[in-house]
Amino acid sequence: MQAVTTVINTVINRRVSPAKRLKGRNALPKQTHFSLSQPQWMLRLQRAAVLLLLLVGLVLVDSPIYVPAAHAYGPAQGFGPNQYPSTLPYGQGVYFAPYQTTVYEQPEESAPVVETLAWASNNTSLMVNSQERQGPVPAKSVFLAFYPSLNIALLPVLGENGNGWAEVVYDLGRNKTGWVQLSATGKRPLSESTSTPEHFGQYQTWLEFMKLNATRNGIYWLGGVSNYHQSPRTAPEDKAKMLNLMVNKGMRVRHVRGNWLLVEVRDMGGQMPMGWIRWRDEEGHLMVFANFARVHQGAFPALPAGY
Repeated sequence: MQAVTTVINTVINRRVSPAKRLKGRNALPKQTHFSLSQPQWMLRLQRAAVLLLLLVGLVLVDSPIYVPAAHAYGPAQGFGPNQYPSTLPYGQGVYFAPYQTTVYEQPEESAPVVETLAWASNNTSLMVNSQERQGPVPAKSVFLAFYPSLNIALLPVLGENGNGWAEVVYDLGRNKTGWVQLSATGKRPLSESTSTPEHFGQYQTWLEFMKLNATRNGIYWLGGVSNYHQSPRTAPEDKAKMLNLMVNKGMRVRHVRGNWLLVEVRDMGGQMPMGWIRWRDEEGHLMVFANFARVHQGAFPALPAGY
């Protein structure tokens, strides 16, 4: 603090010469309401203002700044998870629901159908037609994430039987589950006459999903994630040292390791240092999500190599 005061005194003394200060003192009347002469009063006011600005600057430089999230950034209409922690049943991964999704009671085609969901890519109302509920219902009561113009509708997957079937939650509000048949469409090249997106009917574990889509298109923080968890670390460990960085929505995912993401962030100097952040906690609750909204049509989602 003494060094800062010395710098301020030097700056002020350069700006106000002794001659000018003397002239100012002589120009004051003998009777004044100030206990200090006018130049001295102004001098101390200037010193206080400069000191305040320097202190504010030091706080900003030494403290990480966080951008509130709870939504995706970009022009695409839709939604994704927005709160942490959440009661949403994230399960083991996600199922990319086709325009018409048939849900069975058991993992076999002869089993009773418990639900048929229908939606379209030109959907602007964010509603989904439900056969079981006999009409349109809010997409938020069905899907974890829904961006119809990007052909993205995600159902949480609780598990798979290894025989081409996955158990999904098809009613988030009432926690109703059923089975969907996985598609092999994405494992072979599509013919030019096929207009069905190749990711429809595909299942991705959360680790696959983050590796493929977060690294490609970025992420956003869910609302409720603390500054402590938003602070990048030197290693993928909760006890690792925190980096002193300026974190913003432009951070880029470079690598995924377990429940951690290696991200590249912008700091005050315009550099791009690296740090580790969690994408989910030990209980499986998501803390970030792939930023679908910023993706142009046809560029999302990513599929595993070899598909």
